[in-house]
Amino acid sequence: MRDPTFNLLLMALKVGSGLPDHTAPGPISVLVLDGRVAFTSQGERLELGPHELVTLPARTTHAVMALEDSAILITIANPVTHTNPLGLESERQVDAERTFEQG
Repeated sequence: MRDPTFNLLLMALKVGSGLPDHTAPGPISVLVLDGRVAFTSQGERLELGPHELVTLPARTTHAVMALEDSAILITIANPVTHTNPLGLESERQVDAERTFEQG
């Protein structure tokens, strides 16, 4: 699923497969739905099982490797910048709604 503010990606990984070192433009979360994965970042390795979650700030190098057949849900937040008018517009709309409700 893609949205102007975030992307959701459901991945099924076979044992031994995964994602090599990479970065994402915005903050991420990785939720293990089933199986076990090794998540590495900045020289640290975590083994994650079902219902375990890890988060990282934007542009942080990380990798994921399936230790057994696994399913993971990845959320990537899209940074709000001056070149992302949809993100800025949604912030303006929230501000306007608050002003309307208060006034």
